[in-house]
Amino acid sequence: MPARSARRAARISWPPAGSLNRPPNAPANRDARSRQRPGCNPMRRRDLLIIGGLAAGALSVPKIYAALQPEFTFEPMDRPAGFRQVPFGAISGGNTPIALIGIGDAQPETPADDLTGSAACDLLFGEVPSGRVPLALFNDYYCTYCPAVSRVVQRLEDSGAPIAVTLHELPLLGQRSVEKARLALAAAQQGAHGAVHRMLMETPVPPGVPGLNRVARALSLNPDQLRADLGSADVSAKLDITRALARLFAIPGTPAMVVGRTLLVGNVTQERLEKLIEIEQADAAWPANCGKTVSSFS
Repeated sequence: MPARSARRAARISWPPAGSLNRPPNAPANRDARSRQRPGCNPMRRRDLLIIGGLAAGALSVPKIYAALQPEFTFEPMDRPAGFRQVPFGAISGGNTPIALIGIGDAQPETPADDLTGSAACDLLFGEVPSGRVPLALFNDYYCTYCPAVSRVVQRLEDSGAPIAVTLHELPLLGQRSVEKARLALAAAQQGAHGAVHRMLMETPVPPGVPGLNRVARALSLNPDQLRADLGSADVSAKLDITRALARLFAIPGTPAMVVGRTLLVGNVTQERLEKLIEIEQADAAWPANCGKTVSSFS
């Protein structure tokens, strides 16, 4: 046999890679072997589609859950007359019973018992433009759920939702809460209540003068005026009014809001709040509960 033919025969007769020590007719490669072993099937296109479908389903669960949430259950409130509430969500509250809020501080100039009808609504909502649903937001800067709810309200405002937001500082979690509430109200004297509210909700600000100076620098406020307004009678009066409103509506903690004629206490999703705003806008009953007409808010 010529040398070239001998080499060719040797190459042909040599067992191919992976064929040593295997029985006759056994698969010649690992993939083939795995196809014959139960439980070792390689992932097929169908398997990938199933896994992808399960993943997509998991991502859609929150949306499905929100869509399946029951409609609001409204419960009429004894006072103020004409208002209603929905069952409470998760809140943060202090150790002071709501009936005792303000005890130990200067007493409100307007007791809760005297806040009725248009007087309560004026203090609660302020001026409400025509076509808007009033939303009075009560918060504490150390409240667990307040930043999330504040962001929800801010997103709705930014998206052009038909709401008119009024901020109410309700410090229930100690002296540090009172200090931050006063800082926000002092900034309101320079037209920066909303800006300081957002900063205090989203950014750690140290207590005392360092925190005041940081806020003043960040928002280009006059630090001397801010310091003077911090302990002013006007700021104290605004805190007293908010405490009186909280007693009137029996608000047990924060976050809380009055949307139209509905008290909503606790954490809330954007979808749920949007639904409530739609209901209040269609209902349009809140002006009558305030002793006003819709045109009087234009």
